[in-house]
Amino acid sequence: MILPRITVVGSYATGLTLKVKRLPSPGETVLASGYRVDYGGKGSNQAVGCARLGAEVAFVARIGKDDFGGMVLRLYREEGIDVAFVQQTAEQSTGVGFILVEAGSGNNCIALDPGANELLSPADVARCCAALKSAAVVLTQLETPVAA
Repeated sequence: MILPRITVVGSYATGLTLKVKRLPSPGETVLASGYRVDYGGKGSNQAVGCARLGAEVAFVARIGKDDFGGMVLRLYREEGIDVAFVQQTAEQSTGVGFILVEAGSGNNCIALDPGANELLSPADVARCCAALKSAAVVLTQLETPVAA
């Protein structure tokens, strides 16, 4: 069986999650528990999911030269994702989302700093032209600059 080749042009953001009894009102501080650090970003989730289903995956993205960037590069390598087009930059930090989840209802509030995702450019995408042309499927989302 020939594995499908998928190229994902997308985003990565580390999710920092806390559970709260109820979501705070503006200006209010509430106690939280269950702190988690998770891999996130719609593009990254697509790439990892496709790799876990057995596809050959290349990911095109920008991440920061920081701990979260190093953490996700290790994940991609463990999952067998081609990271030749994942660029680390010192100009911006890796994207990060702060997520408060209400324990009873599951309702949430998210604040997202896109960080290095904002730096993905048309030139970055042009550099992966061969990966795009050889792909059976190209996946994108709207979490990176539309111009890219």
